[in-house]
Amino acid sequence: MGVVSFDLSAPLDKAGMSIEELADKIDLGDDKLERVRNQKLSAVRLSTLAAICDALSCEPGDVLKYSK
Repeated sequence: MGVVSFDLSAPLDKAGMSIEELADKIDLGDDKLERVRNQKLSAVRLSTLAAICDALSCEPGDVLKYSK
């Protein structure tokens, strides 16, 4: 079975933003966003994914990765 994970590194670099700046911009705690980035959550709300994409001017496929 494959695994879907977050990869915020490239979109953050492209936006010239730190994880802390992103957390402030989308009004999400640093600790929660760190858990998203470090794959420590089993679920993320679509509204959170949309906020991340809005803040980073990217598409969901830019931050989500699938691997087998």
